[in-house]
Amino acid sequence: PHVAGVLALLASFKPEAEPADYIRAIEQSAEDLGAPGKDNEFGNGLVQAYAALEYLSGGPIESVASTTKTCGDDMISFTLEILTDNNASETTWELRSMVDNGETYLSGSDYENGAVILVRECIPKNCYVFTMYDSEGDGITQGEGSYSVIADGEKLVDDGGDFDFQDMVSFGDCFEAMYEFLN
Repeated sequence: PHVAGVLALLASFKPEAEPADYIRAIEQSAEDLGAPGKDNEFGNGLVQAYAALEYLSGGPIESVASTTKTCGDDMISFTLEILTDNNASETTWELRSMVDNGETYLSGSDYENGAVILVRECIPKNCYVFTMYDSEGDGITQGEGSYSVIADGEKLVDDGGDFDFQDMVSFGDCFEAMYEFLN
């Protein structure tokens, strides 16, 4: 399922590519395991999603701009990338305002094992806390699970997934929000 998820990620990244381009990117960027080269035990090796994106794009991806959404001046570009692990039913997430009575702006759950989830949204400038949850307390590490959070082009969490029941990061206009709250 992980290869299928990476294939879907590649297709969303560069929809004009040919199917053979996606396969070549996955095969050429895989981490070789076992005997050198393709073999009967490990095939082409361990799939590497980011390396496959770089291969498909023709070189290093210097900026996360290609994975972010362009938003207006009064908005924050929010991107969440998840590769679910082998226990995806345990995984949920939410993005809450730290003002506005803790309003939930975005959330997600009910994913398939090995799925690639890509969320790109423009959200109002505010102070936010993003929380990734795992109901069993083993993070999203049962398999090749991970996640990344990007806000206005800045990677706040890169290759996250090694946590217990929850992992949190705050971003946005938090200093201003705290100042208003205290005064």
